[in-house]
Amino acid sequence: MSRRTRILAFPSGALLLLAACSQGSPPGAAPPAGGHAAAPAPTSTAPSPTPAPPPPAAAVPAQPTVPASSSSRPYLEILKLQESGATEQQLLDKIRAENVRYRLTTAEVLELRQAGVSEAVVAAMLRSGP
Repeated sequence: MSRRTRILAFPSGALLLLAACSQGSPPGAAPPAGGHAAAPAPTSTAPSPTPAPPPPAAAVPAQPTVPASSSSRPYLEILKLQESGATEQQLLDKIRAENVRYRLTTAEVLELRQAGVSEAVVAAMLRSGP
């Protein structure tokens, strides 16, 4: 008794192993009605459908704008002091004394730099707060 074996792959990654006997039925199978072995069922040789592509990576959502009131954005006080002519030491003293957490955004750091605030003051602002 000879056997043919076929392996079918499905898009989900599952494999199916089919064994067919050229004579009779597979071991343990009941003979078909009429006493003759049934012919093996034809298998499809058509290529399996291409699986759907994975979803695109999530885009970064637009960042919310921050209100410009100085109470919610304490960096504006430092900016005003810089524009009014305060020295670097005065700005550093204010930052240390008030212990405010500035939570500077990239745009705010750039705005401070463009206004002439020193790197030491910006660094102190980034480190400050509880």
